[in-house]
Amino acid sequence: MQAAPPRQAVFSYHAARAQRTESAERDIFKADTDMLMARRRKRLSFWRNARMAGVTITILLLFALDMTLSTTPKVVVTGDSTSKLFLRPQSEYVAAAHQLLAGSLSNHNKLTVNTAAVSTALQRQFPELTAVSMSLPIVGGQPVIYMQPAVPRLVLRMQSSGGFVLDGSGRALIDAAHVSNLARLQLPEVTDQSTLAVHAGDAALPAADVSYITQFAAQLKLKVLPTFNKQ
Repeated sequence: MQAAPPRQAVFSYHAARAQRTESAERDIFKADTDMLMARRRKRLSFWRNARMAGVTITILLLFALDMTLSTTPKVVVTGDSTSKLFLRPQSEYVAAAHQLLAGSLSNHNKLTVNTAAVSTALQRQFPELTAVSMSLPIVGGQPVIYMQPAVPRLVLRMQSSGGFVLDGSGRALIDAAHVSNLARLQLPEVTDQSTLAVHAGDAALPAADVSYITQFAAQLKLKVLPTFNKQ
């Protein structure tokens, strides 16, 4: 008769098999857990990147909107009240500035607008302005244009080209017909009977003549002599 195998060997075999099964189950569980965690991290990373992209796009859109420049500026006239009386209606200056800004695509953006060119063009178009500057807002898109009017000294009446308001240098600033408050300026008037044509921006009289006439008019103001004839 053969002897039965030792019980210890049988137990050892079953124990080893159980250990292998438990180890395999742990490996499978770990693999499943790792896969779930990887999927979760991937989803979290996707939504995190999506939020960052959304925030970045929003910031870029806000920046682009803030860089957009309006073509309808705000006009601010500086100087004293007397100087402002002979200016055109403010709507004319706004319309002219709007035309300049709207005429070029580069003027629609704060980064590319040429403020010096716009200021120079406005001053050239309106000789009654002695200084023009353009300011860009940090927040918002409406530019501000500051206009400094020249100081009117006298009115020159001409037979050939109407009348003009002159500054201290004798330069023709603006057609007197365009000044609605001309009488309130109480400027001395000079009538030129020559046939010379004068246009806005031209030198109509020497500065010395303007100085003499204004001083003489101030001295004779009480004698009511408002008009001088220049042959």
